[in-house]
Amino acid sequence: MVAGPRAPRVAGTGPAARRKVATASAAPEATRSTGRAGAWLSGRGLVALFFFTLFQFQLLDGPMWLARAAGRFGWLVELLGALMGLPLVLLMVDLASRFPGQTVYQYARRLLGRPVAFVTNGLILLYGVIFLGYFLRQFVIVVQTYLLPRTPIWAITALVTSGIVLVVSLGPMALNRLAQMLFLPVVAASGIMLAIAMRNVDLLLLAPVWPIPTAVLAAVPTTAFSPFIPIKHLPVQLAMVRRPQDHRRSLVLTYVAVALFKVIATAATLAIFSHRGVALMAWPGLEALRVVQVPLALLEELGLPGLVVYQVVLFVSSAVFFVSDYVGLPVWLGLGPRVMPWLLPVLAAAAAAVCLAPQDEAQLDLLRRVVMYGGLYSAVFYPGVLWLVARWRRVGAEAAP
Repeated sequence: MVAGPRAPRVAGTGPAARRKVATASAAPEATRSTGRAGAWLSGRGLVALFFFTLFQFQLLDGPMWLARAAGRFGWLVELLGALMGLPLVLLMVDLASRFPGQTVYQYARRLLGRPVAFVTNGLILLYGVIFLGYFLRQFVIVVQTYLLPRTPIWAITALVTSGIVLVVSLGPMALNRLAQMLFLPVVAASGIMLAIAMRNVDLLLLAPVWPIPTAVLAAVPTTAFSPFIPIKHLPVQLAMVRRPQDHRRSLVLTYVAVALFKVIATAATLAIFSHRGVALMAWPGLEALRVVQVPLALLEELGLPGLVVYQVVLFVSSAVFFVSDYVGLPVWLGLGPRVMPWLLPVLAAAAAAVCLAPQDEAQLDLLRRVVMYGGLYSAVFYPGVLWLVARWRRVGAEAAP
């Protein structure tokens, strides 16, 4: 039998084209697990979420830990810690560009294989619960110290957690609109209060700045990087934008602006109280506002306005953290997005349990250390490994030829 003429090959039906189609078809399915079907974040919304992700963490108590670890060089090592996080932001954007519409929990299964990804994603989620619990404890301590000193900590925890669950249950888009609405007022209020606080600065308390002891530099990857650990949430947030690579510049500028604000705030706190005084304070950032006399006698001090702004930021940031973590639970468990509302109370209860677990300062410090060192895995090691595997295997929508 003589074979007939071979049918011409139709463009777009080869193996490479099928891989592109499979990659493209995965994006809408992944997006349905991160929010409402067909809902995408705008560039402004992504910047607002990223701002509230980074801004508040260790803003008020961070100077204390930096003063204990690095003395008067605390602001300088924090600057080095911020520089350590900058390539991580670029790395996360590149990963998201290779797998548009997918969270880190989803493309990790493709890069590492399902068995390995199940373990590594599980560690990420476990750390997320611990991080949420620690962050809730910080929130609750501030409320109890300055607002409700006679209220038991469990009651404040229940009140705060219930409010966060209520906001998160409205959906990622509602939370994003709230973040956008509060973004400019929080930036303006924070900038004004920092500018007024600079009137009390004595730069001689920061001198000399050279040479930097070697023991101080050892704090860069740990204590100094801790204020920037929340960048671990960025891979989930990038799954909610259509073209992550288009937002690279805005995310980098947001990160740089927040990092500079934190470094300047730490330097100002050290230059107001000295590093020895800051090391003895629980919330030196807030104490720096309480000693400020407002021009024209409009307010006796800035402590209360600063506390109000900080509480607003804490509440929004807590909700952002909850969304970023509970999005990964159904993916890790192999369940559909319909179970997400049922998993939210479970996540909230687990975070509240971690929040209430420490019974004294030693246990609370142990929890802080777990958050600090675990952040190196969640924010540095894990995304770095995924990025290296993606580059080595040349997979993803924007894989190198």
